[in-house]
Amino acid sequence: MSKKCFLICPIGEAGSEIRRISDIVLKYIVTPACQEFDYDVIRSDTEFTVNSINEDIFNHLDNDELAIADLTGLNPNVFYEAGYRKAKGLPLIHIAREGTALPFDIKTIRTYFYDIDIDKADSAKNTLIKVIGNIQPENRKIVQKAPQSATVQNEGITKDAKKLLKALYKEYENKKSHGLSRSEAAAFNDIREICRISDMCVDDIKELYGELAAIGYLEYESSDMFEMVISNLTGKGIKYGEENFDEPSYIMLLKEIVDKYTSRKGPIHSDSLAGYPISDFSILKSEGLIIETSKYLNGKFAVKPTDMGIAMIASMN
Repeated sequence: MSKKCFLICPIGEAGSEIRRISDIVLKYIVTPACQEFDYDVIRSDTEFTVNSINEDIFNHLDNDELAIADLTGLNPNVFYEAGYRKAKGLPLIHIAREGTALPFDIKTIRTYFYDIDIDKADSAKNTLIKVIGNIQPENRKIVQKAPQSATVQNEGITKDAKKLLKALYKEYENKKSHGLSRSEAAAFNDIREICRISDMCVDDIKELYGELAAIGYLEYESSDMFEMVISNLTGKGIKYGEENFDEPSYIMLLKEIVDKYTSRKGPIHSDSLAGYPISDFSILKSEGLIIETSKYLNGKFAVKPTDMGIAMIASMN
């Protein structure tokens, strides 16, 4: 039986420009790329069943071996279906027509751009073949998945591993505060997002994954594609976080400001400090631990730690 790839995309009315472009993408880019790996490509309007459209769509999102989401036009239904698939932790590839201005949160996820010009469409097809090839099961490998019964003598944790674990635990708490379950909040599906929240590079994080997995704090699965690195905090990792990182959020904020200021030697923009309430910044300013260096018309700002703030964090390490 052939494998299935579900194409999530704007379809539009018959005869519309949206439908014309969607048909070209289906016929000349997605279908030939998927056929290289024996996938049958399904777009929601190409099926003829007695089920409701929504039932068929969610069946494909839940069960198909691969999904490709075309973000062209920033269609709300496409984002909803792609988000649902991503939350399931199932293979998903983002594509978009050249010139598509992706939203800020989506820019961190690798997207492969195409054009409907014949030569460029063929190039997009070849790129997609490489991407699909990298996420085939035979090309994926489980890396250092710690057995449940593992016991490790002298469970030391290096400074960098602790820094990464702390970033993951902080994001775990942030996700839980937004209503996700414990298991959902513990999962991280995009290594570049982990780069952002930990301020580390990909290669360092991959190495630290092995260290954390070896002592049972984290499990992860990896392929050659960065976006296919999937990690999960274990119950043991969460417990470590509860015992070591549950401190007032304004202290966590100050530590992050000091860390980033030390590495960058310059003020830190509020965009890179997302997730903290504005009251935490007010507390740190009132205590003389940070100062605001810039304030912008859109309400955002930049800060840096004072000498007292740096000294306070140094005394806690």
